[in-house]
Amino acid sequence: MKKKSALFLSIVTALSLCVPSFCSEGIIKDGRTVVPLRGVFEDLGFSVDWDADTDTATVKDEEHTVTVAKGKTFFVSDGKEITPDVPQQIIDDRFYLPLRAVSESVGATVNWDNESKSAKIEYKGKTALVNCADKVDSPEISNDKVYDDILRRCKNVILNPESDADESFVGVRELSVYDSAQALQTIGYAFKDINNDGKNELLIVSVNEQKKGCGILALYTIKDGSPVCCFESTVRSRFEYAGGNKFLYSGSGGAIYAVLGGYTLEAQKTEITCKDFYFTSDKDGDYEDIRVYHNTVGEADPAISEEVGRGFEDFGEITKSFPYYTEDIEATPFSEFGEEENGITVKAQWLDTKELHSDYKEYYTPDFEQGELISFTPNGKLNSFKILSLTWDANTERFVSEPIADLGEVDPEHPVAAGFAFIGDIPNYGISFTDENGKEYSYAVGVSGYDGKVELSEINP
Repeated sequence: MKKKSALFLSIVTALSLCVPSFCSEGIIKDGRTVVPLRGVFEDLGFSVDWDADTDTATVKDEEHTVTVAKGKTFFVSDGKEITPDVPQQIIDDRFYLPLRAVSESVGATVNWDNESKSAKIEYKGKTALVNCADKVDSPEISNDKVYDDILRRCKNVILNPESDADESFVGVRELSVYDSAQALQTIGYAFKDINNDGKNELLIVSVNEQKKGCGILALYTIKDGSPVCCFESTVRSRFEYAGGNKFLYSGSGGAIYAVLGGYTLEAQKTEITCKDFYFTSDKDGDYEDIRVYHNTVGEADPAISEEVGRGFEDFGEITKSFPYYTEDIEATPFSEFGEEENGITVKAQWLDTKELHSDYKEYYTPDFEQGELISFTPNGKLNSFKILSLTWDANTERFVSEPIADLGEVDPEHPVAAGFAFIGDIPNYGISFTDENGKEYSYAVGVSGYDGKVELSEINP
């Protein structure tokens, strides 16, 4: 018995030298694994120290030192700054690190088993295990409604770009004036947790035909429960999303002045941080002698900058090698915003006369012979559904409406079929109705210059 016990003890002792003391629980966030600060790296032989004054962790052994700071989107490994796809973060009051990025920065090997959602990390003969099977989903982000007022104001600027009532949304106003017929489709918005604090930022963006956001016209974040503007762009000088928490800035201040910048939005910050800023400028007033300058403060001032090149050829080479690459974002055009506020939705679309039936409530304007037939189908019961005649008042920059027909109660089984004529680009007809609580809604009826569909734009009753 003693020999068997001794043999069993020796086997257990040997196994304990190569098997980790426990299996750490990781979390899969945005397709990347993050693991608790203490656990994995202690299993691999690293010491872990926490500095509460600076909120900084130091993970080190005889060869490597990694410092990780709370609220930062990067970590420093042996003096090199590394920005992973998913940065370090606080989850349930525990500090989590990006597993693969940190591990591979010190030469550890990470083997991932997708079926079991687990990882095996090996380093200098030691092994650490991570299990993520029970924690695959990211924390739910649900703060988007806090931006509703910003979105309503922005849509109003798109519809009334010449108005000075709201001084915000400079780039939005410029694009709306330039392309008023399509502005509701070519300007949109997106929600994304840019600074990785668990709360979405709001991006006002220009939108392409695939509903992808490209140029950023404005960026908002949350501070103390309220939206705060981080920056706004103009048509000539704009920001673009560059993935993670990064932004690419480019612009022009004239024929000989160009700028190129890289910025980040850090957690808990309401202003973006400049990382690199290049610009061209004349040398001592000589407009034929163009120099290239660099700084990290984001100001086109040669006096506080380092001269790094000469002429637009050097500036072009810097642009080619600049480590910020634009990335599209899924976006929603403003034509779709506000359709379901308070549960009220009216679907407007072209109607073929062959589709008319007795359940429709019909109305035809006097000039219908030149026009088209449109159906208006609500998602619920509406009262006092009216057809409006609209006139644009250039002085007040608002529509003046006059009811020309009251069709009474309308519901999904009894929609409206109305014949309108569309003359010019400015809508000359509209609709209004009240909900069951007596609240009145009014819309101009127009045609989208983007895809030719019927378009409803909310106006003041």
